[in-house]
Amino acid sequence: EGRSMVTISMDVQYLSAVKDEDAVCEGWIEKRGRSICFCRAEVRGAESGRLCATANLVYKV
Repeated sequence: EGRSMVTISMDVQYLSAVKDEDAVCEGWIEKRGRSICFCRAEVRGAESGRLCATANLVYKV
């Protein structure tokens, strides 16, 4: 939307390494208020689908 955002917090949990395949990241907006946005993301192995990392993020919009 062309808005500026500032990261308030970012918490990443590394679960396993990505080996011999590409990594794919998918993210979601969990809740969006007037000025705060709560997001979640997952990183998986492209071929195996194995969950490698998760993240919870909070942005000031």
